[in-house]
Amino acid sequence: NANEGECDLNLKATTAGLHRVAVEPATDGGGFSFKPAATSDATGTLSSGVPMTVNLDRRGQNGRYTFDGVAGGSVALQIVGDRLGPVNKKGLMNYSVYKPDGTLLLMMDYQAAAIANFSSLPQTGSYTIFLDPVHGAAAMVQLSLTPGVSEQLNGAGGSYATQIPGQRAYLVYEISAGQKLGFGIYDLAAGTSSVWLTHPSGSVQCYVSNQGCDINIAATQSGTYVVELGPSSAVTMSFKTLLSSDVTGVLQRNVLQHVELTRRGSNARLTFSATAGESLSLQTVNHSSSPAQVGFYCTVYTPSGQVWRSTWLHVGTTLSLSGIPSTGTYVVFLDPSYGVTISSDIRLTGPAL
Repeated sequence: NANEGECDLNLKATTAGLHRVAVEPATDGGGFSFKPAATSDATGTLSSGVPMTVNLDRRGQNGRYTFDGVAGGSVALQIVGDRLGPVNKKGLMNYSVYKPDGTLLLMMDYQAAAIANFSSLPQTGSYTIFLDPVHGAAAMVQLSLTPGVSEQLNGAGGSYATQIPGQRAYLVYEISAGQKLGFGIYDLAAGTSSVWLTHPSGSVQCYVSNQGCDINIAATQSGTYVVELGPSSAVTMSFKTLLSSDVTGVLQRNVLQHVELTRRGSNARLTFSATAGESLSLQTVNHSSSPAQVGFYCTVYTPSGQVWRSTWLHVGTTLSLSGIPSTGTYVVFLDPSYGVTISSDIRLTGPAL
């Protein structure tokens, strides 16, 4: 159907031969005039991080652009319209993304800009982006493809900045069952409102404060873990990240155990042995943090792995461990607030073994 004197048809021929287009007046006996144009779809291949300008300058022309993806991979696709539709008319673009098997993955429309965030692509192969200006209008747009990135455990970490307003960021990790890790995000620029970790058995949110946050990972399943960061509005983001193994140590009674967590988001797991019925206590001494005056959350696990005691610890605070419930090895998990760095001495007080 024509709208404001314009329309278009998308043709994907399944058989060769003569195809006819019939044009009829809106009323019997009416006259009309028109200009037809038949044009092949514009095509191209997108490369990550390389913007591509698409010029659909013939009326009714569409675009078909492809990009390669890997199952489980993450990518952000943005389309920005430099020119949509005839002068003084409201332009609109429909676009669809098709999986390698040809089935539809996403369909959207936009006027000035649109962004699609794919946190986990469903298939490996070539994806197709189909661009269809409404009513066959001429259009010029720019396509940008930004992939998720991966980092090395206990490595130097990463420093990232998104280039597209509204773009989400994806960090991808392959983690094995049994690993105990801390993920830290810091130096977050204004505008970041949500941070999520998606793992094989679910997801968890990281709450941003003091320009950072942390996620504790005690992996029960091997697989792909994806951290997704999103802005609060159509703005860009910048941030730094670190993925670290938990620091370990053994608490000896009445002896100071120094704990130094210099990597943002890192945690400590300290063990001690105890006998059922004993009464012990934990105390922090000579504690400092960056930013200053930030403590850590302390959780004590029984030999069977159950949470027994927990509290917030800071300078000079004490956690009572009276009435040890069972004989065995206990774990003290220290988790600095918002993933800050800390330096602290921990004392386990009790009768000598």
